Amino acid sequence: MAITVSSLQVKVRTWMDDDNVVLTGASNLAVVNEVYRGLLSPDYKLLGRQVGRNWPENTRENTATTLTAGTSQYSWPSSPQFILDTVYLEYLDVSNSNHPTPVYECTDMAEWTELTDGQRGTPIRWRLIDVSGTLKLDLRPIPDTTSDVIRITGQIEPTALTTATGSTIFRNVNIDAALSKFIAAAFKAKYGERDRAMDLISDGLGLMPAYDFNPRRRTRGSIAPWSP
Repeated sequence: MAITVSSLQVKVRTWMDDDNVVLTGASNLAVVNEVYRGLLSPDYKLLGRQVGRNWPENTRENTATTLTAGTSQYSWPSSPQFILDTVYLEYLDVSNSNHPTPVYECTDMAEWTELTDGQRGTPIRWRLIDVSGTLKLDLRPIPDTTSDVIRITGQIEPTALTTATGSTIFRNVNIDAALSKFIAAAFKAKYGERDRAMDLISDGLGLMPAYDFNPRRRTRGSIAPWSP
């Protein structure tokens, strides 16, 4: 369950064998937040060891994007701030009880060019593009209906820990224990004690449940009758 920075500090002092460590100082808090936010980012590595994951606690859905027939580009949601390489998009057909159809990221510009040739229909591909400083969601084929919705699911950027009473979001007490070991490891590495840092990372990974995370969302997999 959630733990405050003050409680993290008690644990970190234990793992570091140093009662003088203060996590709430500006420079130390920056390290705490790097590790905390990293643990909540799927590709984050600490000293070369993979520790980041797709956590349920940090997963959100957004259905604020309502489609308009003939319009291909829509402002990407600014709140919440999604971690872009974790998002999964679905087209919701409001006339059919919000029946979802996956919309897959376009990874081949030749395919995008082909779909750009005036085609209209249910979107099956998406990309992100900057338009005059605004991040836009671009859909192909161009939607041919109005009022249908795009549902975005993904990891969000976690709120920084800024005070001694700031709390983590984890629901499993072992994850908070692992976080404390990872933070201690980051400091040990900073002080040149790499071997101890690596031991702490291994200990932290041992505390993390093997399956307490969400499925990958950045995918081109499919389930019939959908096609990739």
